[in-house]
This record gives sequence, C-alpha cells and structure tokens, in this order.
Amino acid sequence: MARKSPWVQRMFERYRQRIEEYRDVEVPSFDETEDDFLRTAVVHFALRVQQRRNIIESLTSADDWLKAALVERAARHDARVPGAVAWPEAISMVTSHMEHLAGAPRNGPPRFGPSLRRMWLEGEARGRGIQGVIDHLTEWNQRPLAPLGTAIPATFRRAKLAWMLTDDPDEPWAAEHAGRALRLRLEDFPEHAPWTLLVDGSPVGVLTDWPKGWERVERDAAPVEAPVVDIEPETWLERYLAGAHEQVWAEIGAARRTAPNRALAEAVATETMVRVRRNLDLLVPRLEAAGYRFGPGAPATTTGLVMAIGPNAQQVDLGALLGLKPKGAQAPVAGPTRVPPDPEDIAVLDGRVPVSVAAFIREVGQVDLLGQHPQICPGGSRDPLVVAPWAACWADALYEAEDELALSPTDEDKLAQVQGEDPLIDGGITTPLDGSLDPVLGGTESLRFVPWLRRSLTCGGMAGWYGKRAPAAVRALTEGFEAF
Repeated sequence: MARKSPWVQRMFERYRQRIEEYRDVEVPSFDETEDDFLRTAVVHFALRVQQRRNIIESLTSADDWLKAALVERAARHDARVPGAVAWPEAISMVTSHMEHLAGAPRNGPPRFGPSLRRMWLEGEARGRGIQGVIDHLTEWNQRPLAPLGTAIPATFRRAKLAWMLTDDPDEPWAAEHAGRALRLRLEDFPEHAPWTLLVDGSPVGVLTDWPKGWERVERDAAPVEAPVVDIEPETWLERYLAGAHEQVWAEIGAARRTAPNRALAEAVATETMVRVRRNLDLLVPRLEAAGYRFGPGAPATTTGLVMAIGPNAQQVDLGALLGLKPKGAQAPVAGPTRVPPDPEDIAVLDGRVPVSVAAFIREVGQVDLLGQHPQICPGGSRDPLVVAPWAACWADALYEAEDELALSPTDEDKLAQVQGEDPLIDGGITTPLDGSLDPVLGGTESLRFVPWLRRSLTCGGMAGWYGKRAPAAVRALTEGFEAF
C-alpha cells in the first residue's frame, strides 16, 4: 500500500498545527514595562524555535542530508551578522533556559533557526534600542505560515537526474535536463516546504520528498563498480564457513531458483541465521545495560516547556500557560525484544517463502529493538531492527495468495511509534512471496534480506547509523559479533 504522504510533508503539516496552538496567545506578565515586553518576545522566540527543533529532529535518518543542509545554511547566514551582545540582566534567566529548551544558544552557532544574537543585532540596527529588538523578535515570532505550494511538474519528477553538490548554501544542488539549468533552492523549513525547484532561474514548484529517479552526487565521489559474481553453488557452504560471507550471499541472490540451489542455499541460510541469533543474544543485554528503553512511546501528559521565571526561579510550565496540549512521548512501554521461533510461524511456511527469510523465522523468530536512548538514537528511531512476521500475517498472506508480506515498519513508522503516535505509512519493508533464495526487499534501496540484516547489525541494530560516524555507545554494542 502507498504512503499517506511523505514524512517531510507530514512534519510540515504538524508544525502548522503546533504553531496555531499558541501563536495568538500572550505569555502572561505582571507589569507592562519594557523588560516585560522583552522577556515576552524572547519567550515566544524560544517557543517557536523549540517547535522548529522538534520538527527538524523528527526527520528520519533518510533525511539527514536535509538536516545537514539546514544547519549549514543557518550557520552561514548567522556569520553574515558579526558582533557580540551585552545581554541585559532582565533576560539572562530566560535565555539560559531557552538554550536548554530550544537548542538556541544566545551567541550561536544556530541549528534550528537564527540565533538570538543575530536577531538582537538586527533589531538594534533598526534603531530605537531595546524597542527595536522587541519589534524585530515580535515580527519574526508572528510571521505567517506559508502554504505548501504547488508540486513540481511531473516531467521533472519522472526524469533521471544527477544532482551535484554546490558551494551555495541557499541553492546547494544543481543539475541539467534537456539543456536547461536546474537548481534546488533550500527554503526555511518548516516555515516553508523544504525545496523549490528552479528551472533557468525561475521557480516551477516545491518538493517535499526525493523522487526515485534522482541521484545526489557528492563532490569527488568515485564510481562504484558492481561486484563480480561467480556462481559456484556446490562450494557455497564451504566458502561461507571459510569467511566469504558477502561473496557467497551475492552468489545466492543471483542464482537460479532450482531445487538443487535451494537445498544448498538452505544450508548456508541456517548457518547464517544461527549467527544472527547469537549476535542478537549479545546485543539485547548490552542495550539494556546501556540504559536503552525498549518499546514504543506512550502519549505525554505535560508539554515539557518548563522555565524558571522571576527572582525566586519559580518553575513554570510555559506550554500550559500558552494553552498547548501535551505532546511528545513519555518513557517507552517495554515489550519483548526477541521472541523465539513459534511453531505456528513455522507451520505456515511453504515454498513461496524466500529461503533466507524462512531460515530467519525458524532460527531467530521475531525481533523488535524499537526504543529510545540519547546517544544510541538521539532524536528518536535511527532505524532499529524490527522483523516481526506474526503467524496470523503469514497465514493471511499465504492462504489468500498475496504476492508480498510486510516484514518490518519503515523508519518513519518507527519514529512515529517512539513518539507515541500511530504509524503513518502502510506496507513498510516487504518481502516478495516468490520462492527466491534471498529476496530483494520492497521499501529499500534494492537491498536483499541478508545484506539488510547485515547493515543493521553492523551498526548495533541501528541501521540509521550505516555509513555515518556512530558514537562510541553504538560501536561498543557490536564487540565480539560473529560475521555473517
């Protein structure tokens, strides 16, 4: 089934809902001095940046490149306004708590919008002293929310395009199509849709997801050569046990689906999934020891926007004062992380179930590493390993002659569950029921099942770290893992 809408578009819409909750409500104040108006403007600024932070950090690992582009542009724009601010005592307490809540340091560098330093200096440049700062902050806080805009023409969405990274933080990607110069302009997401497509300098539409036929090419990227596959099925198990794990599975994936090949592949698949099971039996206790909180999130009961206000540093829930509804997620609701093989699962397997997937069900069972941890999956998800083909799902798919079966949620689904929300996307990661030896999974970048598992367990069960510099807490999870 198709996704309801791209994840970035969902975040765009969620931001509007949250801003509308408090944009017209004033922060209560006891007096109406200039200091009170200044504090009110700074608090509203912190709250809006807080909402931007929540949305940007909710982007999935697949959108890390968008996060990086937003941070890079914010830093460059901030650097264009040099100077320091002598912060008045009247707002020192407010701004210190703003740094914690909104991730918006007074002096930069910014991550989720302009720094307060930059806003302050721009306000002072307008004249009228502190009143100029108040006016500038108030205008920024009350900016109208832009509509999503018109989608790019289908001609460009369907085109095969190679986008090259530029040195311009405002238009960081460039391509050509039919002799026309294309640029992607980075907008002020989530105030606007993240990208506008420019054709020969003129805007033609907005973009919220990356079309399948578009490729991002980093500077100086070397071409990747396809591995040479030499099919030798009679030696698969022998060579696998000798350490040629990736080569053997590449051959299995490319081999014909004959009965002899299937029998030979089953022997390798059984050995592979025994190793996967032993790795998981090491991984789960290590995650628990690291303080990883397993399970989906539960709905929050408070807004979490707490600041110390006044000379006595009284703790005040500003979100409640502004009429905000509780949001986010409380501690996850723990559940089983690995369920051993169930006879009901095994009983419904037949020849249409791919060899590698069937071996996983027989030797491992079901796995669910969904949860939260500030270093292992900061901001949520990082794509924890979930493989949960419940017996009822298998029975339905097999008995009703469906051609595929959902194996795992998408990273977007996992993030929604961690945040205490319902999944937004149906289908997820799927396996074809085609009797293949190692299937190409739907919902992935043409990954087969075993390489998909390998990518996840190489990163301690958190596939979102694949290809990135993982923190020490993640690297420690894989010590002593068996190669498979």
